[in-house]
Amino acid sequence: MSDLPRRGEPVPSLEQAQLTSPADVIQEMIAGAWRLEALRAFVAYDCAQLLRAHGALTVRELAEHANAHPAGLEPVLMALEPFGYVRYQSREEEAGLYRLGPVGEYLLPDHPTTMLPAVEWNAYPLVARAMDDLVHTVHEGRPAVVDAAGGMYGYLQRHPRARELFDQVMAVRTARIAPIVAGREFGDEIVDLGGGIGVLLAHTLRAHPQARGYLIEREEVAKRAQEHLAGEQGIEGRWEVRAGDIFNPVHIPEGVGDYVAASIVHNLPEQQARELLTTIRGRMAPGSRLWLVDMVVPPTPEPHPSRDLGLRMLSLFGAGERRLEAHVSLLESAGLRIAERIFPLPGGLSLIICAPDGSEEPR
Repeated sequence: MSDLPRRGEPVPSLEQAQLTSPADVIQEMIAGAWRLEALRAFVAYDCAQLLRAHGALTVRELAEHANAHPAGLEPVLMALEPFGYVRYQSREEEAGLYRLGPVGEYLLPDHPTTMLPAVEWNAYPLVARAMDDLVHTVHEGRPAVVDAAGGMYGYLQRHPRARELFDQVMAVRTARIAPIVAGREFGDEIVDLGGGIGVLLAHTLRAHPQARGYLIEREEVAKRAQEHLAGEQGIEGRWEVRAGDIFNPVHIPEGVGDYVAASIVHNLPEQQARELLTTIRGRMAPGSRLWLVDMVVPPTPEPHPSRDLGLRMLSLFGAGERRLEAHVSLLESAGLRIAERIFPLPGGLSLIICAPDGSEEPR
């Protein structure tokens, strides 16, 4: 009995105990699906905002504010506690108190790098059903649930809430990497292909006062990009949003120094990815560069965000993340080559700077 923790002392975590057998590894992976559901419930009942507003609360008090049942809410809080979403304080004579933890703060809507849209996006019915149908997608090679809904981008065009969440997720994700990418050397003209609402382009133009930028997006996204860029400081008069199809060479400016495609290629199955890269290559000058922001699956088997996101890309687009050799092969098939070393970015992303095959070394 002496080895048991005293009241109030922390119980050793799973990380401290180590995963001791293959069975533990499998069980840990199974539990990941349960934890996602706990996270969805935590967000659905606005627990992060309620704990910030009211401070320390018992589970009964929090459940009352959230319009939830205490017996239903407490297992959710217990599951999320080890990961820093909440902090628990036991009390001798009274019910224990829950406080918002440092990780939970990232679920506040006004946090500068909020992850709230990411949780809501993954809980969105079509997105959740697409992952539930993964076994069928593996058999067919295509996401039947999404294809039946008219494809992911067609669905977003028809469903404003899904479109809003998708835009928010991409904007937050891009904001994490934008200062790093923008800090590299760009020329006088930049084309951002499929650049969303313009987060990366705005950062890049601010960092390069001599540059002018063009953002090419689908018509419904281009309107929102116009509004976003109009509100950005320090880039006035140096940007232009063009509604167009990045697969159509007519819509891509020719002979520009720098082309950017961030989080685009991993959405595309092999043939479509090759078509897009070939189209871009056809518009590049010999001295142009293509800046790809994408994931590179590591050669060794350690955990990496690319391994998980590849499943999401498969479930939504019938695509996936690629190893380095697959990137090289794909680029070569489109007449491109990796021109510099690959630069790591936050969130498991990488910056891959490419040049036309056979061109001189980039400036």
